[in-house]
Amino acid sequence: MSEDRGRTWRHEGDYGADTKLIRFDAPDDGLYWFGLQVVFKDGTATPADVKQLKADRKVFVNTNGRPVVMKKEYAVLQAENEALRRRIAELEQKLGESGRKPK
Repeated sequence: MSEDRGRTWRHEGDYGADTKLIRFDAPDDGLYWFGLQVVFKDGTATPADVKQLKADRKVFVNTNGRPVVMKKEYAVLQAENEALRRRIAELEQKLGESGRKPK
């Protein structure tokens, strides 16, 4: 579990493959990221290092009920913009190859 958007991770518990429900009691309101590291019977793990964890779930706890404005991090916005640029370039290339002109 991470309280700082994945910069650091804290081990919350070990669970078997048959676990149906995991309880988490948030200490405070805020954003919590949850990542999963699978450890196999032979002791190998994926990811091998917890520093490589990715957030599988993100949960925002808001017990006071006041509206909250969620903003994306700059790096996320940059990545999304770059993905859009690549997609536009791909579509423009396909359009050029087809000989059609955009409307």
